[in-house]
Amino acid sequence: MIPARSQRSRSTFWIANAILIAGLCFATLFTFHALSVLMFAALGQMPGSPHWSKVVFLVGVLVIASIAVCWQSFAVRQPLYRCLGTVSSTASGAVLGTFVAGRASGEQIAWAVVGVVGGCLALGVIAFWAYDARRSKSRQLVGRAIAVINGLCAYTVAFGVGAWFLAALAASAWILASILGIVTLLFLFATRRALTVFNRCL
Repeated sequence: MIPARSQRSRSTFWIANAILIAGLCFATLFTFHALSVLMFAALGQMPGSPHWSKVVFLVGVLVIASIAVCWQSFAVRQPLYRCLGTVSSTASGAVLGTFVAGRASGEQIAWAVVGVVGGCLALGVIAFWAYDARRSKSRQLVGRAIAVINGLCAYTVAFGVGAWFLAALAASAWILASILGIVTLLFLFATRRALTVFNRCL
C-alpha cells in the first residue's frame, strides 16, 4: 500500500509540472507571435523613416540573443554556459518586454523603456536560475523553453535578413545579395545551435 501522503505529494508534483509545462508552451507561442509581429513591422521600414531607430534596436538586440545562444551551445564550462544563457535570455527579454509594454501603452516611449528593463530583468533572472549546475526537472523544463525562445530570436533574424536577400536578388544587387545570403545562413546555424542547448537541458 502506498501511503496517502506519498500519493498526495506525487499528485501535487505532477499537477505543478503540468502547470509549468502549460505556462512554458504559452510563453513559447507568445514569443513566436511577438517576434512575427515585430519582424513584419520592421520589414516595412526604410532607412530614414520615423521608426527606423526601433528597427535598429530590434535587430541589434536579436543579434545579441542569437550570437549568445550560439556561443552558449559550444560552452563546456558551466559558469560560461550559464553566463551566455543569461545574456541571450536578457536580450530576448528586452524584445518581449518592449512588445508587451508597447501594446499595453499604445507605443508610449516611457512605457517601452519600462518594458525593456522589466523584460531584461525577468528573463535574465529566470535563465540564471534555470542554467544553474544543479539539475532538477523544473530547471530543465525552463531551460528548454528559454532555449526555444532564444532560438526563435535567431530564426527571426534569419527570416528578416532572408527577406532582404530575396529583395537584393530581385534587384540584381549580386554583391549585397551574397552578403545577405551568408548572414542568413549564419543565423540559421545559430538557430540550429539553440537546439543543442535544448538537448543539453534534457
